[in-house]
Amino acid sequence: MRPSLTSSVARSHLLLAFLGLLVWSQTIHDGYVDFDTPWMVVDNPVLSQDGLAAIPDILWGMDFGTRLALGAEYLPVRDLSVWLDLKLWSHQYRLHHAHNVALFLVACALLLELMSALLGRGPRAWLATAFFCVHPVHVESVAWLVGRKECLSGVFVFGGLLAWVRWKGRGRGLIIALGCMLLGCWSKGTAISFPALALLLWCIHLRMGLDRRSVFPFLGLVVVAGLVLATAMPLGQEMGFLAERRGGGFLEGLAVQGQVWLHYIGTVAWPMRLSALYMEPSGFSLAGLATPLGLLAVALAALRWRPMVGLGLLWFLAALMPTSQLVPLQNLQADRYLFLPLAGLALALGALFPSVDLQAPKVRRTSAVIAAVVVMALGSTTWSRAVVWRDSLRLWADVVDKQPALERGHAALAGVLAARGQAEEAEEVLGAALQLHPDSARLYEARGAVRMTLGTYGPAERDLRASLSVEPARRKASNNLALLLHRAGKGDEALQVVRLLVAAHPNYALGLNTLGTILFDLQRFPEAAERLSEAAALAPFDPKPICNLGSAAYRAGTPRRAARAWERCLQLDPANVVARAGLDRLEGGP
Repeated sequence: MRPSLTSSVARSHLLLAFLGLLVWSQTIHDGYVDFDTPWMVVDNPVLSQDGLAAIPDILWGMDFGTRLALGAEYLPVRDLSVWLDLKLWSHQYRLHHAHNVALFLVACALLLELMSALLGRGPRAWLATAFFCVHPVHVESVAWLVGRKECLSGVFVFGGLLAWVRWKGRGRGLIIALGCMLLGCWSKGTAISFPALALLLWCIHLRMGLDRRSVFPFLGLVVVAGLVLATAMPLGQEMGFLAERRGGGFLEGLAVQGQVWLHYIGTVAWPMRLSALYMEPSGFSLAGLATPLGLLAVALAALRWRPMVGLGLLWFLAALMPTSQLVPLQNLQADRYLFLPLAGLALALGALFPSVDLQAPKVRRTSAVIAAVVVMALGSTTWSRAVVWRDSLRLWADVVDKQPALERGHAALAGVLAARGQAEEAEEVLGAALQLHPDSARLYEARGAVRMTLGTYGPAERDLRASLSVEPARRKASNNLALLLHRAGKGDEALQVVRLLVAAHPNYALGLNTLGTILFDLQRFPEAAERLSEAAALAPFDPKPICNLGSAAYRAGTPRRAARAWERCLQLDPANVVARAGLDRLEGGP
């Protein structure tokens, strides 16, 4: 039989790398989208510090202000990766994107080796990995700079599982697996599924039982998982990363989660309606309730028929657990949550592909043609989808088109238009959205902000008050209303609004800064300094409240405190003219 391209290890990896580069080259460009990227990457005050000053904050900074800047999760490997990019390439985002692609291709190379260990070296393992490599659900993880964490965790999870399989959880394999699990969890929290995946490989592929000899390796994995959770859970609780559990009870919650999983299966099979955001399902659904139970039943039944198919389906379910309602997250569903689970479905599909040795040539040829068509179709869809993630306007317009019932998409699209100087178009977008959602606090808040930029303060005030009438504790609407009233000379009313805001959200640094600023303008300098000090403590890398603290402290008669604040402000923002003038005034005397 003539050797195929995939008969050589080197050729199979080169072919996979070529396919990956061809499909994902669309994601390498000089821009970025405004979906969390500005605060997480572009203007992150912790990661942008000079020299090596960011490293202690990344590794050990657990205070509220540091976590606020880095995000609600403790992900030091992800943060070090982004910090390294900023140091090496600064704001050359083409190289940031290229780093994402390189990490993704390394993850795919490791997955190919893992698939080869599970399915045997040959076309089945290669096609399973190619299916994973070119699937459009990964666009969010590869094209989005914030998606770096998925690519990183994929490298460590696939590498760790490969070592686990090759050395059967012993010796160097155990050490590599433990290290990779820890690094994977410090890249992305979903890597916490590593012990469950290792257990599935242990029992189904390696066919090793659970006895006294196997306790030690699994005990190590459980200890690492416990250490990760002991850090992540309290931090997530403090930072508001966790959300309320969806559904009124266990069955309804399971049905809601089942609807999400049903959406994922549909997305994998027909990835034509991908979106950066999705409407959450709600309420009881028989289809939703049947989905997790049905998947589990099919997976267990497949273990007798084709063990690798059953293993793949169980992998899919186990890898979805960290983003299920076991630990309810703010975002219930997202394309990026399919990064690790899709490897399980790829394994199941690879196991279904006809074996080279056992099937007739005609069956093999037909199967190969079908597989090639599927891979090319997925790659073409990925190429087209990646274009959407090159531009913020295109991204949010896509969300509005795919998820018109999602208020956040309309608000974000209007925000992009306003930032580009198209405030009138932004106002039109929000007006049309309010026709669909007439009681939306988010949309009234967004239109109020746009009208403030247009200088139409009367309509802006009406919109902000309308927003607060629906959600009285809405932060941005309250803050903007206080600023607007203050500008209109209604200082007492502005003070009342912002005090209510701070009472409802005591950890909202922007609100405290607004309160301090209004108190300063009302010449209540000691109280202004105290409120601004609280804001600076909550946002220690934001020069605005720190600079304002310097001004308030100076007027309150505490020059040393003012000097410390202005010096810190200049460390963060060397071009700050207010802080520089203040220090010059102190040095020159009264």
